[in-house]
Amino acid sequence: MKHTRKLPIIMYVLFWLLIVSVTGGVCVMQLSHYRVYQRELIRLDQDIIQEQSITTQLTDQLEHYGTDEYIEQLAREWLGYIKQDELLLINVAH
Repeated sequence: MKHTRKLPIIMYVLFWLLIVSVTGGVCVMQLSHYRVYQRELIRLDQDIIQEQSITTQLTDQLEHYGTDEYIEQLAREWLGYIKQDELLLINVAH
């Protein structure tokens, strides 16, 4: 009679060991996934910061391109324009 009483206790202990093992394994897997996602989040945050910096630079350039100073600079460089009160010097030493 004692033998039949020990079997259910052993089955009960084995059952709970199985439950604990499975739960522990799932927790380890979830922790592994969490770390991967955490690294990906950090990488994406860095990408966002870099893209925001590029956006700021492009916005500044766009604002600069619309200024009278920039248009004047282009006219001087590409078209050779000078102001009325300026003197044009030409280098003929070539």
